[in-house]
Amino acid sequence: MYVARQDRAPKYPKGTMERNVHSTDGERSYGNDRASKTSSLIARLERYAKGTSFQAAQNVSFHHERPSNKRSKTATSTKCYTKTRFSANDAALVLIDHQAGIMQLVHDYSPADFRNNVMALAKLGKVFNLPTVLTTSLGQGPNGPFIPEVRSLFPDVPVIDRPGFISAWDDPKFVAAIEKTGRKNLLMAGVTIEVCLAFAAMQAVDAGYDVYGAVDASGALDVTTRDLAIARMNDHGVTPINWTAIAAELQRDWRRPTGQELGRVFHDHYHSYGLLMDSFESKTANVVQMVS
Repeated sequence: MYVARQDRAPKYPKGTMERNVHSTDGERSYGNDRASKTSSLIARLERYAKGTSFQAAQNVSFHHERPSNKRSKTATSTKCYTKTRFSANDAALVLIDHQAGIMQLVHDYSPADFRNNVMALAKLGKVFNLPTVLTTSLGQGPNGPFIPEVRSLFPDVPVIDRPGFISAWDDPKFVAAIEKTGRKNLLMAGVTIEVCLAFAAMQAVDAGYDVYGAVDASGALDVTTRDLAIARMNDHGVTPINWTAIAAELQRDWRRPTGQELGRVFHDHYHSYGLLMDSFESKTANVVQMVS
């Protein structure tokens, strides 16, 4: 039962409650009290209208305004794809900790599939002549050396071995190598995705770079870990991408001089696409043979 506090109890003319609450026939009636309160409210509004300007009265709100349905522009704004497309002229390739020991921690891809993705991404750097940065974490210890297949593609690129920095971006030598490329778009991959890639990628965004995280060349212990890392990086402005999308973005037109070399990368590392190419070449060869 509701009991009004004494200090908040409404004030009524003397004897009003007694007359209204206790009727002559014993029934409880509040009709007269309601009428009294309504009359009092009308009188107060009349007194207010006489002593207040119309403009001031407009500023008095007797109801709650409905919230606007308009969404903030900043909440829905995204990068303009046409203006932010990367190219071979403004992008650099960054490979972080693809080491023989650390790669054994990858279980969201099979060892063969993961190695295939890493090599495909590395070959894109070679095909498009991208400035490339390689780094390892304690390469002389249990993490092991950078995998030799990648090293053989870039024999003239020094590997920046970090003495203890978990995030590559915390190493001044690594940041200096990034700055030396002179490129604003970083095509980045790292093992593992939630640490080696995510930390450096988010810091690079803070430093003003546009970062594209190659997810399929950045392994994790499991799919959940990978999904959480992608969500976190996305929240911090890193664009998740895979190596085939990077390839298509760099090429743009198969008629460009790099088309044939890129086609070979697709053949060797995008296996279903490779079968398609083999089938086409076989049919083409048969047609040529028949004509000749």
